[in-house]
Amino acid sequence: MATVVTNIGSNTSIDTETPTTCSGSSSPYTVQFGTDPTGVSIGDIAVINDSTMGAEFTFLVTNISGSAYTLTYMSDDSGMGDTSPCDMYNEMFGQASATFKRAYSTISAWDSGLDNSDIYSSGDTAQGEMYDDSDFLNSSAITITGGGTVDLNHRTLTAAVGQRHDGTANTGVRLLRNADSDSNFLRIDSSVGSTSSEGNQIEWLELDANEKNVRAIVSLGTYCGAQNNLVHGGRWSGGNQVTNGISSGAKQNWICNNIVYDLYLDNGSSNAAGIYGIYQSHIDWVACVNNTVYNVRSNSSESADACVGIWVRDGWYDPMVCNNICLDTTADNGDSPDFGVEYSTIPYVHVVSNYSSDDTATGGDYQHNQSAANTFVSVDSGTEDFHLKDGSNALRAGKDMGSHEASFHSRRMPYNPYDWDVDINGRDRDSEGDDWDIGAHQCESCSEDAAATGNPAFMLFFD
Repeated sequence: MATVVTNIGSNTSIDTETPTTCSGSSSPYTVQFGTDPTGVSIGDIAVINDSTMGAEFTFLVTNISGSAYTLTYMSDDSGMGDTSPCDMYNEMFGQASATFKRAYSTISAWDSGLDNSDIYSSGDTAQGEMYDDSDFLNSSAITITGGGTVDLNHRTLTAAVGQRHDGTANTGVRLLRNADSDSNFLRIDSSVGSTSSEGNQIEWLELDANEKNVRAIVSLGTYCGAQNNLVHGGRWSGGNQVTNGISSGAKQNWICNNIVYDLYLDNGSSNAAGIYGIYQSHIDWVACVNNTVYNVRSNSSESADACVGIWVRDGWYDPMVCNNICLDTTADNGDSPDFGVEYSTIPYVHVVSNYSSDDTATGGDYQHNQSAANTFVSVDSGTEDFHLKDGSNALRAGKDMGSHEASFHSRRMPYNPYDWDVDINGRDRDSEGDDWDIGAHQCESCSEDAAATGNPAFMLFFD
């Protein structure tokens, strides 16, 4: 039951070094090099061409301890099978060198590799760590479905530490849509394995739909979640389609500490369409906690077309809809609530401390009629910054959810993949003992008493 890390990025020449000693008679091998490799991380691969066998071998870096690198055989292109890196030769019959690269160049290639039994075993967690070597361009749907053959238990797609955004656009790993498509941008599904794959997750990524047509920017299957992502730039035109920032029509989902903004339904007079910042429907377990949604818009004049910032419905089993900000949802047809919460048995103790620019934030301790300009650092197009600012009414106004997380997941999930304590910048509100803010950002440096406009206090003295 191991966590297996494989890296995703465009860097195909991190370093090239020559093995000098190899311990182990079969994979994995402990390898030392004449010169320690630089820039190499666990999850990268080492590629070695053996001229005598006419084969290219690929090894996964599974551990680094000082100058010792653990290399696990992944594959070769000539059917030679598991072979020691120190038993490979160049054209001059000397030791062949190893070139280090990212394991995969695309998410789809990573997904295809999830059924490789040479690196994964039943019950393992597969963690794809993305690197900001360049933008990940995408023109059609990316769907993560692999791992069923080897019976993976969990799959996480994340940005590597040091490659994560800082809560604003273009500061970390970015997935960029570059064409219109009648499809989702990125979807993660539950595995077909017998373990039900509890805990599939997309986290710490920027997903920029780049004003292209998409059904949903992030789409979740059962036992799947999204947290700490930046999701923006989605649009839909042409009618007869519901489109969303983060969407789930499944169950057992969690959507926590995301920032979703700038979504537009360009639908004219067509009907049977809609747009939602966060959409969760047909659920029997859900956590929608500490998200920030801004600027969900529709130009539709049709009454059948919905425009809602956050929509959660059909809930049972103690769902949590807490500490969410949703501001400036607007539609030409007048159907533009910031919140839509429709439920069967949600007690208000689990729908609390939500924050809206209209009067739809529901539950207890809500904040109504709030201003984006007085809440966020910047809402200017192109320089959006949805961190909280001095004087924001969202400061220290959230429900402390730290005491709820452990008991919540134990009722529904044997594995706890989410951590709703951690904000969009990686601050753990619970371990730091913070008084919780509403929204994806916890601003401990912000002052509750300062003017929301940020203007300094002014005093005039007369002699």
